[in-house]
Amino acid sequence: MNTDLRIAARCLLLTLLAAPLFAQGIPRPTGLFCSCPPTNAVSSSFLATVAAKPFVDGFLVRIAWSDVETSPSVFDWTLLDGQLQLCQQAGKKVALAIVQGPGTPAWLSGLGAATLTYSFSGRSQTIAVPWDPIYLQRWQQFVAALGARYAADTTIALVHVTHATHNGFEMQLAPAEQQTYVGAGYTDAVYAQSWSTVISAFAAAFPNHPLDMDLHPIFGSDAVAGATVTSGLAAAPGRFGAFGGWWSVNNAQNAYPGMQALFEATAATSFTNVQNVGSWVTTPTRYGSSLATYEAAYDLALQSGIRYLEVWNADLLDPGLDPLLTQVAGQLRCAGWYQRYPSAATPPAAVHGITGCTAPAMQFDLTVAGGPANSLALFAVGTDRGVTTVPGIGDVQIAPFTQLITLGIVVLDGNGAGALTVTAPASAPYRFTTQAAVLGSSGVTLTNAMELR
Repeated sequence: MNTDLRIAARCLLLTLLAAPLFAQGIPRPTGLFCSCPPTNAVSSSFLATVAAKPFVDGFLVRIAWSDVETSPSVFDWTLLDGQLQLCQQAGKKVALAIVQGPGTPAWLSGLGAATLTYSFSGRSQTIAVPWDPIYLQRWQQFVAALGARYAADTTIALVHVTHATHNGFEMQLAPAEQQTYVGAGYTDAVYAQSWSTVISAFAAAFPNHPLDMDLHPIFGSDAVAGATVTSGLAAAPGRFGAFGGWWSVNNAQNAYPGMQALFEATAATSFTNVQNVGSWVTTPTRYGSSLATYEAAYDLALQSGIRYLEVWNADLLDPGLDPLLTQVAGQLRCAGWYQRYPSAATPPAAVHGITGCTAPAMQFDLTVAGGPANSLALFAVGTDRGVTTVPGIGDVQIAPFTQLITLGIVVLDGNGAGALTVTAPASAPYRFTTQAAVLGSSGVTLTNAMELR
């Protein structure tokens, strides 16, 4: 390799995008979790029959705020401690959600917090106004106490960020109550700021755990969801993701297309998690009474870059669904499938690894456009961030790679375009992604890029 080419190649390597990787040492949420009953005095989220299923990785544990903080600053951790112990003994992980809505403590209004009364499942419920300062102070104090007790607990694989919402778990507010909320001071900006405050509290309380939050349109607008994703990625870089408790093909493609766009974008840069909109066994009409439509929801999740899915316990316990769920669990956990980035987007540098799975060989057919005419382009396939030795160039920082698998250099044509095929070999457990850079251009577009999961 001549001197000019070595210098040019070194420059290209050093200008590869260096977006933040998933937080060091914090595993990305992965696998099938049970959306089981809530935990309270007469119900348990942990079900031994579900835990016996080898394709189940963990349990969503939902507990009402009112069942934990029984009076101001008086905490009863018995229910949560018991669930964590059961899951740990069974070798399962926990996705934790402290729910509000119907689970709002009755004592909160007595402290002067502004509240609203609304109908939930045919019953009258009282909820805090999400931007009320007294409520926000009490909720932040509770989240801090929760983190003080459980921030080091490794059984917890994920913490769902929750707030004063219609059902206390998902983002939405009751559409029928829009004018009531407006009368209490609602604007998109006010509600989004309250979410930002809550996200920051969870990020501080759980510095070693992945966090996510449900996304919904609010009163027909996607603005709040977009703003809160931005807040979350800033508050917990590398460990904040999106969540949808309404997952189905119809919802993703027709009811909430704006949320699906956010899901795909967040999956590409961090992670996105979902919960099936309902059980196939008990509510098949959620899927048009079509098993093929139910199965298609899993296919769409995988195609969207989703690696974590909450499935209702009735489905997990149906022997007829065992083959499907076994296959889905394997796809969620392991390498062997890939995400194709949109043709008009530069692929993100962040990639996330799954241990214990073998990555098969993969051929990448890459094209690049938008570079200066007759300039030099570098295509690279590698793993994670770090320094590697490139023959003829020396030790260089190849972001986001610790191990360079293969690379190629090509001269772009007179229109600033070029193409190259690179091959990553079959390997022991690791993951790899493709990157591209063009000398003298920061606006290069890489198409047909693939991230092997």
